[in-house]
Amino acid sequence: MALMAPIIIILGVITGLVTITEVAMLATAYVLSMNMSPLMFLIFVNFLFIFLGMIIDAIPAMLIFVPVILPIATALGIDPIHISVVIVTNLMIGLLTPPVGGLLYLEAKIANVPVDRLIKELVPFILVLFAVIALMTFVPSIVTFIPNLLF
Repeated sequence: MALMAPIIIILGVITGLVTITEVAMLATAYVLSMNMSPLMFLIFVNFLFIFLGMIIDAIPAMLIFVPVILPIATALGIDPIHISVVIVTNLMIGLLTPPVGGLLYLEAKIANVPVDRLIKELVPFILVLFAVIALMTFVPSIVTFIPNLLF
């Protein structure tokens, strides 16, 4: 718990640098110049955030990369709720998978089982989560149906 304050401070500095250097605007201009379709961008985001979830925790990944990704997504016409749910779900899948798999060690400790046994038991669930990500990517109304009813 004592390490959280320095990490949050460092993340605040990184986020500030991203804002000051206008990385999001430059990235948006670059992606729009590539004529990337919204679907291709979502597939890229899926791979990026699963990879990030494998190597770093979810909150630092979101604080660093979402300020860059969200303007690109909105410029491509992707609903902010849709991209947000996709990002969080991908990060959670990444946290369940090796090499780092931050949630693996927590779950193994809670269940009092070895990590390698837990990984074997998680494989079917991770495959189902990949199917859910594919559905959310290709059918955005799955994610946005209820928010669109409310707002």
